[in-house]
Amino acid sequence: MNYIELKSVQYSYNEKSKKVLDNISFMIDKGDMLSIIGPNGSGKSTLLKLINGIIAPNSGSILFEGKDIDSISKKELARKFAFVMQQNHVDFEFTCEEIVMMGRYPYLRRFESESEEDLNIVIEAMKNTGVYHLKDKSINEISGGEKQRVFIAKAIAQTPEVLFIDEGTSNLDIRYKLDILKLLQKLNEDGMTIVMVQHDLDLTARFSKSVCLLHNGKVHTLDTPEGVFLEKNIRDVYGIESIISSDNPIKAPIIIPL
Repeated sequence: MNYIELKSVQYSYNEKSKKVLDNISFMIDKGDMLSIIGPNGSGKSTLLKLINGIIAPNSGSILFEGKDIDSISKKELARKFAFVMQQNHVDFEFTCEEIVMMGRYPYLRRFESESEEDLNIVIEAMKNTGVYHLKDKSINEISGGEKQRVFIAKAIAQTPEVLFIDEGTSNLDIRYKLDILKLLQKLNEDGMTIVMVQHDLDLTARFSKSVCLLHNGKVHTLDTPEGVFLEKNIRDVYGIESIISSDNPIKAPIIIPL
């Protein structure tokens, strides 16, 4: 049985607007670490929201373990999927620990309090993302990069089968970008499926098992990093000449724009 499957998915924001995504069909294997890339406006974030059920396609279908995701209850889906958005706005003065604890809500019955196990999962998630020292601070008192790591910790505390991240490292400096991507890589090695929207092509090449390159609302190429990061593909999609080199210690393609 296929794990996640998109069949002829189309999406536009209204009937009169141009299709944001047009006839998208592909599969995501269990245990994949897939990065979605492409120029601004190519439909990356929209595709991510469609796959995890936040929005519904205008036509076509999206299946998870053979079931249409529209037929899966929100609570059940929240135990399977976790999502880190590009922007996270909080109106109330929750502490960072309270935010991360929200990742445990799908496992609690109505009016049930968090258990010691829930607390231990939250503490581990905060330590792994480097935000445990912020646990008593208000979420609105910390920097954008710190806030992003708190929401990644919340998603990890949800212990999902599939973790979706929309530009999860965009507000982070290079140290925390690498720390988070290495953590995601470790979670993936432990069995979690990761689906990310990325902008940094070099880090995408280094930390992905497969890459989906979008162009004008369609899948241009879906392959391994070595199969996607080719000079012709960069020229066709991004409109620039480049040199692709794998002559480096990590043996991952590096994209040098010309």
